[in-house]
Amino acid sequence: MESRLLSLFTLFLLSGILYSCAKEDDDKVSSSGERNLEFKINVSDFQESIGGSQTEQEAAVKSLFLFLFDTNEKEVLQESRQHTFDGGVFSITLPEDVITNGVRAYLVANEEIQTKPITETELLRYRTTRQPKDFINKGFPMSTARIDIPTAVSQLPVTATLRRIPSALYVQVEKMEGIEDLYNNSYQIEIEDLQTTEGALFSDAISGNAVQEKTDYSSKLTAVNTPENIAYFYQSKDIKIHITPRRPDLGKVKDIVIDNTNTINRRNKKYLLTIKPIKTATRSMDFSLQVTEWDTEVIVAEIPLAPDGPQEDGVLFAKNVTMSSGWYDQNKAYGKEGFSYDSNLCWACAFTNMIQWWQNLYIAGGGVLPVNTPNGYIPGRETASYRQLAVFEEFAKKYPNDTGYVLTATSWYFKTFLPDVFPNHDFSEDDNTVFAEFYPSTIKDFSNILIAGFEAGGVFGMNSYPPSHVRTLWGCRYDTETKIVKEIFITDSDDKFVGIWKDMPVKVSPEGEPMANTAIIDRLSLLYPPSNVHK
Repeated sequence: MESRLLSLFTLFLLSGILYSCAKEDDDKVSSSGERNLEFKINVSDFQESIGGSQTEQEAAVKSLFLFLFDTNEKEVLQESRQHTFDGGVFSITLPEDVITNGVRAYLVANEEIQTKPITETELLRYRTTRQPKDFINKGFPMSTARIDIPTAVSQLPVTATLRRIPSALYVQVEKMEGIEDLYNNSYQIEIEDLQTTEGALFSDAISGNAVQEKTDYSSKLTAVNTPENIAYFYQSKDIKIHITPRRPDLGKVKDIVIDNTNTINRRNKKYLLTIKPIKTATRSMDFSLQVTEWDTEVIVAEIPLAPDGPQEDGVLFAKNVTMSSGWYDQNKAYGKEGFSYDSNLCWACAFTNMIQWWQNLYIAGGGVLPVNTPNGYIPGRETASYRQLAVFEEFAKKYPNDTGYVLTATSWYFKTFLPDVFPNHDFSEDDNTVFAEFYPSTIKDFSNILIAGFEAGGVFGMNSYPPSHVRTLWGCRYDTETKIVKEIFITDSDDKFVGIWKDMPVKVSPEGEPMANTAIIDRLSLLYPPSNVHK
């Protein structure tokens, strides 16, 4: 599968006359007080081609327009905005007093904007209405980010990037041993909710125009097993893809939704839908996403070939944890029995549970804790309902009722008490061997993170709001067909009893965010078991 489909356009903005273009090559200002600006544009093709001439057309700059603005957002007029692009250079001449601090430029390709003059704000709000059927012949609308033009030659060159406004959807059916005549056109592909009428040139804003109804794009697929383009489109919120086998032996109907509700970048994306027939007794559908320079998202849809079997929920726990053993529930004292006040230390309570679990595994695997490392219950508090674990007392001293994060606790604790276990390790770098942090934006993200983390044997600290709170996440129950987590098993430092919540429901907010009952989940901190690194 191709992982890199495009090297983005790179533009070099050069000021002055090239040595080959003028006799007095050191002169940047003419005798009449004018300034020569020369733009050199280098356009690179895809590093890996997937469509020959079509790939070249997707990368083609058929027309190029330059917009200049002063510090008041007024356009600096040129003789013409359009400049000939033939793979070489183009030049403009402007009065020297125009090239002052704050002058900036934007480049637009394959889209002529008629408004003259235009303010910078108007340009940044501009929407193209070119129809997808015209992209190949007339070019894909493209734009750069703001280019600040330097006044000093020493600051040159300036680098910018042209990005397509539309996105593309490609389809590839993978061959499978034992299945004859399996090609891209072996499946009917229908798509709905694409935005094809207009696209924002300089932002990821989604148009309020009506989206496309369900449309059959199968006629664009042929008897090959290489990626084929079926659709081009603008910024779209949700894209629904319906996959229907054309023969009974190729599986069952699958529906996929690409949710872009919380996606930051909705332009210049190439989605590669890979259809993989699989032999299995259960129904499943997985999404595997990769993003490259050309913002490629690879979506893998597994199509089950065997009849469906009875489905049961899957249950996962951290290593050596069950519903009745292996977990910890450090609770706050709120000043009782002379303990220091600890109302803000939920993050330290959560990590206390996590690190005590980790130390148990470390010792069981043959590791030896340094002499001064806190471990286990405080003598005499083995059955207490709060301030039970020795680890927490070290946090109460170091961070007296301070707010914080599990990452803060992890870094400080290992460097202070276990410096030789992970010497010089940067816990802020998510290396998926020791500790990692995640910020799930959808229920699918949340479910994927939890299932992968628990399958690796890890335990989670879970941040949620409102109110801002951190709890320890020991396990989950999930739908084995959809791979969506339905319930989580947690311990909570604020619930005033020692026990595990067995049925905390996982919900979805109106904005699509994962929720633990009524609280939005915004961060997951995963501590891997020591068996990952300790031999």
